[in-house]
Amino acid sequence: MTSHEQHEQHELPGLDDRLHELAERAPAPSTAVGDDLQRGRRRLRRQRLTVGGAALATVLVVGAGAAVGPGMVDRAQSPDVAGGTDGPNPTPSETPRAQKMMQIEVGDPRPVPWGTPLDRNPIGTGPDHDATLVAWQEVLAEHVDPQWEHLVRRDGSNANQQSTAGSGQVLALGSRYGWQNPGQDGLGMLQIAVNRGWREAMHPCHDSGPDEGWQCEAAEAPEATEAWVAERDGQLSVAVEQADDGEVVVLTADPLFGNNSRIPVDELGLSAEALLQAAADPRLSLPADYESAPLLDAAEFEQAGRDLLGPAGADLRVRDASLPQSLHFSGAWRDGRRVLGELSWEAVATYGVTGELVCQREIYVRCEARTVDGVDVLVGEVQQQWGGGWEVTYAGPVYEVQVAFEPKDGQLPIERGYAFVVDPRWQPEG
Repeated sequence: MTSHEQHEQHELPGLDDRLHELAERAPAPSTAVGDDLQRGRRRLRRQRLTVGGAALATVLVVGAGAAVGPGMVDRAQSPDVAGGTDGPNPTPSETPRAQKMMQIEVGDPRPVPWGTPLDRNPIGTGPDHDATLVAWQEVLAEHVDPQWEHLVRRDGSNANQQSTAGSGQVLALGSRYGWQNPGQDGLGMLQIAVNRGWREAMHPCHDSGPDEGWQCEAAEAPEATEAWVAERDGQLSVAVEQADDGEVVVLTADPLFGNNSRIPVDELGLSAEALLQAAADPRLSLPADYESAPLLDAAEFEQAGRDLLGPAGADLRVRDASLPQSLHFSGAWRDGRRVLGELSWEAVATYGVTGELVCQREIYVRCEARTVDGVDVLVGEVQQQWGGGWEVTYAGPVYEVQVAFEPKDGQLPIERGYAFVVDPRWQPEG
């Protein structure tokens, strides 16, 4: 039976051994700070793709001392950095994380089917806005493609959403729509982002001057307070500040839809004038305010990650990529010059949208489910193209919480990830 066939039948033989092997691999070369930051941004970009999980009914729970899962060692012999010899074993009296690890109850592993998770707002903080994004595409089509010869209609198979929000307000909302030319294999895109103001908008011509390679020019648009046009290597981007509400609409046309195709279209056939007219349309407006999820204390969330997850005495230089309802911290655990591993922990508001646990082929080599303190968590072995290692994810009723570890010259007991993601502090009541 091939590995693929095992996945299809939802069998997971050898997952413990495979994740132990991942953690014991030889250390990777040190990376530059810029590479580390890029890795953090990459994980943030894909965070909403990892799980469509839910808190399900409790199954058989075994005693904490008997729970041994992927990439971890038994509690009775768990060193501070599994596989290392530099530090003493943690005891319940030494660290808060050791106490947490001893208190959790972990059930036996269960297979997880392959599938596509629910789209719960990529990098998103705010409710689902699919209807709004469909309506915006209709508006754009009126201006730039009234016969629908080029725009690929948004549906469940190609829907995507980028959003930021806070305190019950949508601050920015956008999507990418496919753009094709009849008879060609290539795929370009038309991207829209509607922003509360210039602070949230990302355009190469504003604030700090043109980004590298972009040619910028001030422009005029109907009922616009300010407008810009930028061009670079076949890309065309406009930004319009609408006079009526101060919202900034950014439209960017690119001959290559990089996430969905390797082949660009020969040409877009779009003019700056048409995009400016479209961006000025008052129907491109942010949706109304919504009921906000209770905010987590970012400082408490960061400190808890430091206290409960990493090796005692090791140096963690934390990178913060947080938004109001999307907290994300990451960093490299170092013992002197030795890199023990890359660690990240994050919490993203779910707004009550949950679904069945699924294992996503694009992210994981294999997955399993475990019941931890009465709720289901997803454990996944991450593909090497995403850094390898393991991820533990709990999609709670208020926040989806995830811990990810990429081993370098050390191991991290996975119980720490279990204890962190199910911590009730990350599921506050409204």
